[in-house]
Amino acid sequence: MKRLRYFLPGLLVLITSVSYAQSQPFVFTLFGGLFFPSHVDFKETYRTNSDIIWGVGFSLPVKSTLYIGSDVSYFRAKSLAESLTDSTMKLEERFIHIGVLNKQPLTGSFLIRLSAGLSYTTIKQISS
Repeated sequence: MKRLRYFLPGLLVLITSVSYAQSQPFVFTLFGGLFFPSHVDFKETYRTNSDIIWGVGFSLPVKSTLYIGSDVSYFRAKSLAESLTDSTMKLEERFIHIGVLNKQPLTGSFLIRLSAGLSYTTIKQISS
């Protein structure tokens, strides 16, 4: 997976049209928000319904409305376990998405965004 992380951005650069990419800028995205995990006992274990997720991504233009893009987002929750011993619980999730993005204009400032691709998710739960 580590090799794939470095190979895919390079592949995205090669796929896009060099002449078109020079006339259209690439799109850099930095995002964050609330994430509601589907962990069975998340609320009881971490004493909250949600936590913060953040991520970064970029898209390279292929045509006027078509982009090839990649996003990586990260989520981590931590809590003290209720017991006599001093222990903690951690839940970490990472999401990687690579695909295409098509933005179709409806009116002057409204667009429909269609996105498809491959996603890879890693989940790590640690008790210490």
